[in-house]
Amino acid sequence: MNPKDLLIVLEKLRLSLEQLLNNAKLKQEALVKMNDEQLVKAISDEEKFIRAVKIAENERLNKMAEIYKLNGKNENNFKLSVFIKTFKEHIDEKGLKLLNSYEKILKKMTVEVMNVNRQNLFLIEHSRKFITSLMEIVYQDKNRSLFDRKV
Repeated sequence: MNPKDLLIVLEKLRLSLEQLLNNAKLKQEALVKMNDEQLVKAISDEEKFIRAVKIAENERLNKMAEIYKLNGKNENNFKLSVFIKTFKEHIDEKGLKLLNSYEKILKKMTVEVMNVNRQNLFLIEHSRKFITSLMEIVYQDKNRSLFDRKV
């Protein structure tokens, strides 16, 4: 069995995840620098990259299902590790190394995207709390207001 088609799809998925990761880092940079333009662009681009990841992931699932079906395997688990174990004897050594490599890279990139997005969420929540606290200080009740609101 030649996993060439699956490797092509995995590379497409890797590239899409890489774009999503780079964009998440750009979004983080925009949050830290408070750069509204960069943040808006990053959010807009993020939607495209998420769509690309979703499309590549669907292609991966379809390709794996096709390979299972062609080889008479009734498998419902689409993890790469299970796929590799299932076809270990039918794939050459180079193909196995590439599949194992993609498995590790894709896991690592997915975890990294999740971590950067978790950090971004923290930055956003921290900013919200700061602004809310600041507004409470600035606009206390009428008798104790920090600023005189009469103009």
